[in-house]
Amino acid sequence: MLLHSRADAVRASVNNLKRQQSADGFEISPEISGAVSRLDNYLQAADRAAQSNDLSAIRRYMDGAEKQLAFLEGKFGR
Repeated sequence: MLLHSRADAVRASVNNLKRQQSADGFEISPEISGAVSRLDNYLQAADRAAQSNDLSAIRRYMDGAEKQLAFLEGKFGR
């Protein structure tokens, strides 16, 4: 649950950045948008693994999500 909460906070920061960049005629960097996409994919995969009680897959996907989240939090000073 904590990982999902942190992901929500980062998504809010990314959405704010998107709005700011769009207002100036720019797009968000592919590095950031890619990390958000990977984060979401890892979290969805972890949720699916949890439904089938696959603990090793849950850990693997949560580790991947954590890496993407740490990268994004670093970009937004969290």
